[in-house]
Amino acid sequence: MEILSWVPAKPLTRLKLVCKSWNSIISHPHFVKLHLHRSPKNAILLFTRTPPFPRDEEKKWGLVLSSVESFIQNPSSTLDAQENRRSLHVEEDCVVGSCNGLVCVAILGHPINDIIDIWFHLLNPLTGFISENSPCLRVNVHTAFGFGYDESSDSYKVVSTTTRDSSGTVYSFGGSSWKRANSFPAFPFSFEDNGQFIGGTLNWLGLRNPHGDDYDWAAVTLDMLMIVSFDLKSDTNKQILLPKGIDEIPGQKPTLGVWGNRLYLLHDYKNTHFIAWQMKEFGDENSWTQLLKISFHHLGVERLFLPVFIFENGNIFMLSGRHRFEEVFYDRRDNSVKRVNINNLDFDAFDYVESLVQPWCRPCKVQSMHMAAQHLTAALLLCEVVMEILSWVPAKPVTRLKLVCKSWNSIISHPHFVKLHLHRSPKNAILLSTRTPTFPRDEEKKQGLVLSSVESFIQNPSSTLDAQENRRSLHVEDCVVGSCNGLVCVARFLDPINGIIDIWFHLLNPLTGFISENSPCLRVNVYTAFGFGYDESSDSYKVVTATTRDSSGTVTAQVYSFGGSSWKRANSFPAFPFSFEDNGQFIGGTLNWLGLRNPHGDDYDWAAVTLDMLMIVSFDLKSDTHKQILLPKGIDEIPGQKPTLGVWGNRLYLLHDYKNTHFIAWQMKEFGDENSWTQLLKISFHHLGVVKTLFPGFIFEDGNIFMLRGSHLFEEVARLVIPIFPVFSVRGLEQLAVRSPLAVASPIVVVSPVAIRVSVEETTIIITTNHNNNRTRVISSFPGQS
Repeated sequence: MEILSWVPAKPLTRLKLVCKSWNSIISHPHFVKLHLHRSPKNAILLFTRTPPFPRDEEKKWGLVLSSVESFIQNPSSTLDAQENRRSLHVEEDCVVGSCNGLVCVAILGHPINDIIDIWFHLLNPLTGFISENSPCLRVNVHTAFGFGYDESSDSYKVVSTTTRDSSGTVYSFGGSSWKRANSFPAFPFSFEDNGQFIGGTLNWLGLRNPHGDDYDWAAVTLDMLMIVSFDLKSDTNKQILLPKGIDEIPGQKPTLGVWGNRLYLLHDYKNTHFIAWQMKEFGDENSWTQLLKISFHHLGVERLFLPVFIFENGNIFMLSGRHRFEEVFYDRRDNSVKRVNINNLDFDAFDYVESLVQPWCRPCKVQSMHMAAQHLTAALLLCEVVMEILSWVPAKPVTRLKLVCKSWNSIISHPHFVKLHLHRSPKNAILLSTRTPTFPRDEEKKQGLVLSSVESFIQNPSSTLDAQENRRSLHVEDCVVGSCNGLVCVARFLDPINGIIDIWFHLLNPLTGFISENSPCLRVNVYTAFGFGYDESSDSYKVVTATTRDSSGTVTAQVYSFGGSSWKRANSFPAFPFSFEDNGQFIGGTLNWLGLRNPHGDDYDWAAVTLDMLMIVSFDLKSDTHKQILLPKGIDEIPGQKPTLGVWGNRLYLLHDYKNTHFIAWQMKEFGDENSWTQLLKISFHHLGVVKTLFPGFIFEDGNIFMLRGSHLFEEVARLVIPIFPVFSVRGLEQLAVRSPLAVASPIVVVSPVAIRVSVEETTIIITTNHNNNRTRVISSFPGQS
């Protein structure tokens, strides 16, 4: 609304076609008034008429909209222009006045015995709006009219006053009848003089004369002249005195004019000079100021033909020249005179402002409430349009768009928008947690997070890992637990004492820099596995811990909801996670570990493990309970190495070797349904070009691309690589202790945090395989020292 309110009225009428919400906003009375207030006051309305003679020529009447500048520069071309012209009925339509972009048009019947029937309607030349006709008004042909706006009742009114008696009538558009007004103290000079609208009043030059406009100007005296000002709010009139500096009757009838918020009185002096007075404060008779006195000789005219038109805040005056169709423009700022011949055309000029005003007539109280509701609806619809557009913008630029304006900041920060953006974010990014190797010990250790697209990482892993643009440093004691909905869960460790360690967890948004407050301290056995995920039912983020080595033979589990004050003990797991280095895989509101039924936890010999000891432990974040998921039935013997779990999209994967000769990948097509396990891939190490593979493997592009590690001597843990999805955060963090109005906005979600073993001394090989076309690509990557 703010932006559109500054757009000019003409293009704004076309913008209503953009969508229903914009149409609703632009059509709303509140917006129309705001736009009217901001519209530039630099236009005029020209009521053009071909002259009555010769009678055999076709007669044309019409309205022409023009800027003041265009009209002054080239009046003839402006009057002849067809672009902004609107035709009127010849000899039946007559322009009474203009106010707030509306034109009041009188439809004249044929007079019978000096009595005439007249109907009035409102017209917006810009939008084409035409109101219904007023009730018929039957009056004497010697009747003057005026048109204006009453702000107090939000209504447009037309006033009539006969020039041969003192009666007056008022009609409010939207009403059902005319209302008689108090008699005027003076008659308007002529029925051709329309009332001048200013400050909620209509003003005529009046004459105290018992015969109305049937008078001899030579017999008029100064005490007979006055200005009659009719108040549209109270429907009463009052007298305004002429300037005290007028000491004798002008040679010709004076005229009133209005430009901006000033009233002007224009007259001649002894038929030799043109004089202009300006009332600086309307209604204050002492504020009359003589603005101009200039000789006819200087203007190049022999006499003054009124009316005179005023432009540019009283700086430019247009007068009739020596000939009928000659106009003279005088600019008092530089004392210049310009003569222009008009092409055989009569016209009147009206002060005009382009607007969208379409008076529905003032609504009743119930309607007003309805319109207020409509205004709210329009505003909400506009928010929906902006929200719809912004929800498709990537997360990183969206964070910058919050700076555009307060309303955009409010929209982008809103929980509904955050969830919408999350739903629509593309799933094509990964988060890489990098760290320098343990040896040599004298080197400075560095740890960080790198955001990357899957495509960039696959094309050039080394450059991606070394890139500084999307990197965020971490403390060397921090460890990434997982990521979900754009938030990364980071664990901060203290040095262990006797196998016991203190840990704090916090949430981090690598894109925005948001960091939550730390969780309460958790004191656990060093052999503890972690998992991080989101519980949609409670709109909360949770971290889960499970000990992998316990003398009692039980798997102690604890849960913490970020924003809470304490840890909660969960039921013991039925199996130990393979290793404390294996973080839980988040999918479908659950955290999942490969588990081993072993009384000694992760202190075991893999060669002694049997199939019945293996299972997947799935922890439900909603109920804080767990269940068992069986491995695929197609696994008939223990793999040569420990299997691993992975997630991509909404699918769970199990990756393992077969007799140390083949790589096998299983996909659970429907999470939780053990019968939906499908063998996705079985490929020999020979085909991949490796002697054997070290797990884990990483899955990209919906299980179409796999990344595996080659094997070398003297391998150490050097990197943690975490495949992720690009999503937007949800409302949960707004309730955290940080009390941030917008907690997160990032395109990442960790799915499968697993340790990668790379050689310290030799180059590691990455193998990517697309199983659809059995294509293999070997990339030399990751220098050992990095």
